[in-house]
Amino acid sequence: MPENVNYSPDRMLCRGKSLQTGQWITGYFLRTQEGKEKKLCCYIAVNEMIAPELPGKQNLIEVDPEFICWHTGYQKNGVDVWENDRIKCRSGNAIGIIRFGTYQNVIDGPKTEHDGFYVDWGKNELLRKDLGYWIAALAEEDNVISWEGEKS
Repeated sequence: MPENVNYSPDRMLCRGKSLQTGQWITGYFLRTQEGKEKKLCCYIAVNEMIAPELPGKQNLIEVDPEFICWHTGYQKNGVDVWENDRIKCRSGNAIGIIRFGTYQNVIDGPKTEHDGFYVDWGKNELLRKDLGYWIAALAEEDNVISWEGEKS
Protein backbone atom coordinates (compact mmCIF):
# COMPACT_ATOMS: atom_id res chain seq x y z
CA MET A 1 0.00 0.00 0.00
CA PRO A 2 1.40 3.48 -0.84
CA GLU A 3 2.76 5.38 2.13
CA ASN A 4 0.17 8.17 1.83
CA VAL A 5 -2.68 5.65 2.35
CA ASN A 6 -3.67 4.23 5.73
CA TYR A 7 -6.24 1.51 6.34
CA SER A 8 -7.77 0.54 9.65
CA PRO A 9 -10.41 -2.22 9.53
CA ASP A 10 -11.53 -1.61 13.12
CA ARG A 11 -12.80 1.94 12.50
CA MET A 12 -16.57 1.67 12.71
CA LEU A 13 -17.07 5.40 12.76
CA CYS A 14 -19.78 7.22 10.96
CA ARG A 15 -20.68 10.83 10.43
CA GLY A 16 -23.95 12.64 10.05
CA LYS A 17 -25.30 16.16 9.76
CA SER A 18 -26.66 17.57 12.99
CA LEU A 19 -30.35 18.48 12.81
CA GLN A 20 -29.68 21.38 15.16
CA THR A 21 -26.60 23.01 13.60
CA GLY A 22 -26.20 21.46 10.14
CA GLN A 23 -22.57 20.60 10.94
CA TRP A 24 -20.98 17.21 10.33
CA ILE A 25 -20.66 15.15 13.52
CA THR A 26 -18.29 12.17 13.77
CA GLY A 27 -18.87 9.33 16.21
CA TYR A 28 -20.82 6.10 16.56
CA PHE A 29 -24.27 5.56 15.06
CA LEU A 30 -27.42 4.81 17.07
CA ARG A 31 -30.95 4.41 15.74
CA THR A 32 -34.11 4.38 17.85
CA GLN A 33 -37.84 4.53 17.40
CA GLU A 34 -39.42 7.08 19.69
CA GLY A 35 -42.88 8.17 20.74
CA LYS A 36 -46.28 6.65 20.09
CA GLU A 37 -45.75 6.92 16.34
CA LYS A 38 -42.44 5.04 16.66
CA LYS A 39 -40.68 7.84 14.75
CA LEU A 40 -37.23 6.78 13.52
CA CYS A 41 -34.54 8.89 15.18
CA CYS A 42 -30.85 8.73 14.36
CA TYR A 43 -28.04 9.84 16.65
CA ILE A 44 -24.28 10.07 16.62
CA ALA A 45 -22.68 9.30 19.99
CA VAL A 46 -19.73 11.60 20.59
CA ASN A 47 -17.23 11.01 23.38
CA GLU A 48 -16.05 14.09 25.23
CA MET A 49 -12.85 13.57 27.19
CA ILE A 50 -12.89 15.14 30.62
CA ALA A 51 -9.21 14.48 31.36
CA PRO A 52 -6.62 12.06 29.98
CA GLU A 53 -7.18 8.47 31.15
CA LEU A 54 -10.53 9.29 32.78
CA PRO A 55 -13.83 8.03 31.37
CA GLY A 56 -15.46 10.69 29.24
CA LYS A 57 -18.99 11.88 28.87
CA GLN A 58 -21.01 10.67 25.89
CA ASN A 59 -23.31 13.09 24.10
CA LEU A 60 -26.03 11.97 21.70
CA ILE A 61 -26.54 14.37 18.80
CA GLU A 62 -29.57 13.85 16.59
CA VAL A 63 -28.66 13.70 12.90
CA ASP A 64 -30.57 13.73 9.63
CA PRO A 65 -31.02 10.11 8.42
CA GLU A 66 -30.46 11.31 4.83
CA PHE A 67 -26.90 12.37 5.71
CA ILE A 68 -25.36 9.38 7.49
CA CYS A 69 -22.07 8.12 6.05
CA TRP A 70 -19.91 5.21 7.20
CA HIS A 71 -16.15 5.50 7.43
CA THR A 72 -14.52 3.32 4.77
CA GLY A 73 -11.53 2.45 6.95
CA TYR A 74 -9.25 4.43 4.62
CA GLN A 75 -7.38 7.68 4.95
CA LYS A 76 -5.82 9.40 1.93
CA ASN A 77 -3.11 11.98 2.64
CA GLY A 78 -4.26 12.11 6.28
CA VAL A 79 -7.93 12.78 5.37
CA ASP A 80 -10.67 10.28 6.27
CA VAL A 81 -12.51 8.71 3.33
CA TRP A 82 -16.28 8.39 3.85
CA GLU A 83 -19.24 6.82 2.11
CA ASN A 84 -20.72 9.35 -0.38
CA ASP A 85 -17.37 11.14 -0.89
CA ARG A 86 -16.47 11.67 -4.54
CA ILE A 87 -13.38 10.21 -6.16
CA LYS A 88 -11.85 11.49 -9.41
CA CYS A 89 -10.44 9.09 -12.00
CA ARG A 90 -6.93 10.23 -12.96
CA SER A 91 -7.38 9.21 -16.60
CA GLY A 92 -10.25 11.43 -17.58
CA ASN A 93 -12.94 13.53 -16.04
CA ALA A 94 -15.01 10.74 -14.48
CA ILE A 95 -16.10 11.39 -10.91
CA GLY A 96 -17.50 8.48 -8.92
CA ILE A 97 -19.38 8.31 -5.64
CA ILE A 98 -18.20 6.00 -2.85
CA ARG A 99 -21.02 3.64 -1.91
CA PHE A 100 -21.50 0.54 0.26
CA GLY A 101 -23.26 -2.55 -0.99
CA THR A 102 -23.12 -5.29 -3.59
CA TYR A 103 -21.31 -4.56 -6.84
CA GLN A 104 -19.76 -6.18 -9.90
CA ASN A 105 -16.53 -5.18 -11.64
CA VAL A 106 -16.34 -4.95 -15.40
CA ILE A 107 -14.21 -8.15 -15.57
CA ASP A 108 -16.52 -10.20 -13.34
CA GLY A 109 -18.71 -12.97 -14.68
CA PRO A 110 -22.49 -12.60 -14.46
CA LYS A 111 -22.70 -14.60 -11.21
CA THR A 112 -19.80 -12.86 -9.42
CA GLU A 113 -20.71 -10.23 -6.83
CA HIS A 114 -18.68 -8.38 -4.20
CA ASP A 115 -19.87 -6.76 -0.95
CA GLY A 116 -18.27 -3.69 0.57
CA PHE A 117 -17.28 -0.15 -0.31
CA TYR A 118 -17.04 0.56 -4.02
CA VAL A 119 -16.96 3.47 -6.47
CA ASP A 120 -20.18 4.06 -8.40
CA TRP A 121 -19.07 5.56 -11.74
CA GLY A 122 -22.65 6.03 -12.97
CA LYS A 123 -22.87 5.47 -16.72
CA ASN A 124 -19.14 4.79 -17.07
CA GLU A 125 -19.33 1.02 -16.59
CA LEU A 126 -15.84 0.40 -18.03
CA LEU A 127 -14.04 1.52 -14.87
CA ARG A 128 -13.41 -0.98 -12.10
CA LYS A 129 -15.33 -0.33 -8.92
CA ASP A 130 -13.34 -1.71 -5.96
CA LEU A 131 -12.51 1.18 -3.65
CA GLY A 132 -9.20 -0.23 -2.41
CA TYR A 133 -7.82 -0.20 -5.95
CA TRP A 134 -8.70 3.46 -6.48
CA ILE A 135 -7.42 4.63 -3.10
CA ALA A 136 -4.06 2.98 -3.80
CA ALA A 137 -3.95 4.07 -7.47
CA LEU A 138 -4.65 7.76 -6.92
CA ALA A 139 -1.62 9.95 -7.40
CA GLU A 140 -0.70 12.15 -4.46
CA GLU A 141 -2.04 15.28 -6.16
CA ASP A 142 -5.40 13.58 -6.78
CA ASN A 143 -7.80 14.03 -3.93
CA VAL A 144 -10.91 12.38 -2.66
CA ILE A 145 -13.58 15.06 -2.83
CA SER A 146 -15.42 15.33 0.46
CA TRP A 147 -19.22 15.13 0.25
CA GLU A 148 -20.69 18.21 1.86
CA GLY A 149 -24.27 17.03 1.86
CA GLU A 150 -25.83 17.80 -1.48
CA LYS A 151 -28.22 14.99 -2.21
CA SER A 152 -27.31 12.79 -5.17
